[in-house]
Amino acid sequence: MNKMHVRFVAPMLIIAELIIFILFRENSTFVIIFSVIIVVALFNIYFQVYYYRRKDQKITWLSRKLKDTQETLIRKDAAEKVVAEQMPVGIVIYDDDYYIKWANNHAKEIFENILLLRNISTLSPEVFENITTPNGKPEGVFKIYTHEYDVKFDFSNKSLT
Repeated sequence: MNKMHVRFVAPMLIIAELIIFILFRENSTFVIIFSVIIVVALFNIYFQVYYYRRKDQKITWLSRKLKDTQETLIRKDAAEKVVAEQMPVGIVIYDDDYYIKWANNHAKEIFENILLLRNISTLSPEVFENITTPNGKPEGVFKIYTHEYDVKFDFSNKSLT
């Protein structure tokens, strides 16, 4: 219920009660029935105001919490992006067809190219074979071009570091 309605309705009900009492003083049954109706209406207004005020407070709290969580996630994503791009560890993410979907800057330096949309088999047949075999090693030393690197595989997330 709107604050203006409460500020208007509650005093009007009290004034109506006084007027009825003055006008129908001799008919006590009518005054008592009307008084009970007014009291019930005032209690109803009070509990509606209390209920909706609590509800509004909860909505406001949840809105603030959601906004705070969204801001934290945005900052976390930005920090993760900076760390992933500037880490001295190469990270490569590939798809189901073993094409590279994303690589950080260090991985691009290791492979000496942009890597995106290249098949892993063209970069390192040994790495490709390890990825495609059912019992591939979770880590090992593999030759990539002319150098050997310690490579760790995350088969479930389709990435290598």
